[in-house]
Amino acid sequence: MQGRPGLNPLRVENVYEILPEQLEHIKKISLDLGIEQLRRLDIDLGFGFDCAADIFPFNGMSFRASDCPKHRQTPNKQDLQEILRWVEEARRMSDIVVVSIHAHEQGEKEEDPAEFIREFAYASIDAGADVFVGHGPHILRGLEIYKMKPIFYSLGNFIGQNELVQRLPADSYDLFRVEESHTPGALYQKRTDNDRIGFPAYPRYWETVLPICEFEGRDLVSLIIHPVSLGLGEARHRRGRPRLATGEAASAILEHFSALSQPFGTKLELNSNICRLVMSAPELRAAG
Repeated sequence: MQGRPGLNPLRVENVYEILPEQLEHIKKISLDLGIEQLRRLDIDLGFGFDCAADIFPFNGMSFRASDCPKHRQTPNKQDLQEILRWVEEARRMSDIVVVSIHAHEQGEKEEDPAEFIREFAYASIDAGADVFVGHGPHILRGLEIYKMKPIFYSLGNFIGQNELVQRLPADSYDLFRVEESHTPGALYQKRTDNDRIGFPAYPRYWETVLPICEFEGRDLVSLIIHPVSLGLGEARHRRGRPRLATGEAASAILEHFSALSQPFGTKLELNSNICRLVMSAPELRAAG
């Protein structure tokens, strides 16, 4: 059939691992509310399917007993296989393959990539990707080098001008509890309490980096990071446009990015208004 535009989704399988005594409480709540009885009835009537033996579903969430509470996130196997099939096809047809994902999910902290994103990044590179780029959470995350290929877990915002839209749907006014007589600019002004809350109140949403990756063939031979500012503190019609950061602002952005990358074993050398990836001698020989 004819192709048509749409999403290329990577669904996420979520499992909440909790202590055994906590799981027993959830099971009792489900029974007391009649939720478990309705679920069993759907299965008996052929409208539903049972879960794996170690999973207990409750209100759309899946729970499993564990010694340590943790939110486990894994990529849907079918979606992952379909995406990787086309990563492999891109590898056949191009010099450099870039895989990008838009995802808001996080790990233990907002700066940590979700578990499924790391798995997807590794699988993409195994399938032939040369660069993996994440975006979505509006903040910077670290850089990891996997098989001499860069993984940027999030490059944050490069342009931030949603406050300049000329129209908003009616449900936006309902969501933010603003009268319909407000213009879009007035709605955003009220939503952010005159820039005292939300994106305009936090510098990390207005800082990012611009990476320059140099390849010889498919070998990464150089990676230079430039600091970028989106102009926090300027008037809303001026801020949100990327410009190279300089001075103390540049140093702060690069130091922050370097700190985010250290947990992945990534070493960056800071020099004036840029930083470079430090590659060991064996890595350089492998790349050359």
